Amino acid sequence: MNHITTLQPAIIQGAKQQVIGLYGQQITTAPEQFAPVSDYQQQCVLGLNMKDAIELYNENKVRKLALPPLHYIETLFDVFVQGSLDSNLLDGANALAQHFMETLSDTVFFQLKSQPLADLDAVIAEVKTFSYWSPVWVLLANQWHDTFKQKCSA
Repeated sequence: MNHITTLQPAIIQGAKQQVIGLYGQQITTAPEQFAPVSDYQQQCVLGLNMKDAIELYNENKVRKLALPPLHYIETLFDVFVQGSLDSNLLDGANALAQHFMETLSDTVFFQLKSQPLADLDAVIAEVKTFSYWSPVWVLLANQWHDTFKQKCSA
């Protein structure tokens, strides 16, 4: 069964509002930890699990970014909910918001330094030239993508 059908729209919307509020508070409290919007409007942004990101870093291939601006978190939350999320672990808006914030805190973001890439498969192929690990999320053409299916086929 698709997890989207098991999560109530009210739970998703409530969780999203909590995430926006919590993230907004973090931006207000420590603005130096967050990237300017322009950093996320560049070619391609990768989000990797922290333990995988340690091995990814290659200053010729990527540039580490600060945390995404609020607008990008709103759209990333939507992709997170539609992606490979296990709804059986979540029992309400609070749990969903907490799960997203924990996942986000365990994610490191990078700008990919390469020629413009056309699609997710090209991004995954490029990352695989210098890293065993694939990104969890990719921001390409100003749209977030959950890369689970691409990782499986790469």
